[in-house]
Amino acid sequence: MIKIIKYAVSSGVATLLDVLFIWFLTSFLGIYYLISTTISFTLISLANYLVIKNWVFYDRKESYAKNYLLFLIIGVVGLIWTLALMFTFVEFVGINYLIARILAAFLVLIWNFFMNKKFTFS
Repeated sequence: MIKIIKYAVSSGVATLLDVLFIWFLTSFLGIYYLISTTISFTLISLANYLVIKNWVFYDRKESYAKNYLLFLIIGVVGLIWTLALMFTFVEFVGINYLIARILAAFLVLIWNFFMNKKFTFS
């Protein structure tokens, strides 16, 4: 139970940074919100991986490259879910893109946790 709480905290901080990047890229630079989300994911994924690896799962293996590749694959699948959810929330439900990003984060978080626990940090 402690791991999922730590995962939620670290993912919450990453999501906060993600939302700030998306807001900046979309509001100030005029980049389409789904492209901003993809850029933000790319910028935050390595830092998030290192926090999750060292703080949540205490994974001290030297196989950073292999683990990071698995983490990225799971993350990209999560990103696809996030983009689909955001598009649905914004275009069909009429929710603000930042609120849609936060809602999508909550929905994708549990899937990402269990996939990373099983495959990346087993």
